[in-house]
Amino acid sequence: MYQCVVVAGAGMRGPLVDSTLRASYRLSIDFRVRIHAVERNVTTSYSLFLCNVTKWKDRNVKVYITDMRRWTPPRCIKVDLVVSELLGSFGDNELSPECLNACQRFLKPDGIIIPQEYSSYVQPIMCLDAWQLLNQKAIYNKVPESVYGRVYVVYQKGVYHITEPQKLATFKHPNKHLGPDFVDRRQLKFSRKFTVTNQHATLHGFLGYFSAKLYGNVYMSTLPATHSPNMISWYPAMVPLKLPIDVNLGDEIILKFWRKHDTKRVWYEWCLSSPESTNKHNLNGKDYCYWQ
Repeated sequence: MYQCVVVAGAGMRGPLVDSTLRASYRLSIDFRVRIHAVERNVTTSYSLFLCNVTKWKDRNVKVYITDMRRWTPPRCIKVDLVVSELLGSFGDNELSPECLNACQRFLKPDGIIIPQEYSSYVQPIMCLDAWQLLNQKAIYNKVPESVYGRVYVVYQKGVYHITEPQKLATFKHPNKHLGPDFVDRRQLKFSRKFTVTNQHATLHGFLGYFSAKLYGNVYMSTLPATHSPNMISWYPAMVPLKLPIDVNLGDEIILKFWRKHDTKRVWYEWCLSSPESTNKHNLNGKDYCYWQ
């Protein structure tokens, strides 16, 4: 009996296909594994098809250049395993939940999705250099406020961590909150409270991290305290504030955060309610969104 594996987001050179083949070989089940490599990016098609001819030949790999959310397995078969690497610097900011939720429609009842679970984290920071760069960018932008309504990927330099990170959102696969169309229609809202315990600082925004449970007790993380060794694939995300806010010892920083969506877009909104109230950043996704 064959074991059917879907690599959701095979990439340009198919590293997850390579890993799946190596794992099946070590388990001596490579002759029973059928791999369906699905990739949306048309520019990768030549490279993937070339790999299939030269590197994966006679290894039961089929390549599909299409959106995994609209792809249907041949003969409508059900799959045993979905493997993906769709995580962004903030965990869910590259639409991993939406893509993997759609994969459940062809997953067996006892099927497995890797990663099984991932969480995003936020941490208040002081970083004058980053805020000044955004401020300069806003000067030359046609809509200056839009600069502060985006989530950026940043390299940490000259950053002071005001408090420890806190967990924001968690996504699990398979997802138990899906409708009959395999869409999670929840509009997510979060509130996180941080207490300044070290010293006076100026709050310029928040750094975003993620931690992922791949399978069982296998994890990877970009959190400073549990960062996976030698992993340089992800830098932190930065969630900026339009105006810096001074915080003193003992002050409470309360962040309000939303993950919203409509039929075509996914976006974040955020604001502070303490120590000062701010307007919502990226209201209704007007400054930045992720297209589904």
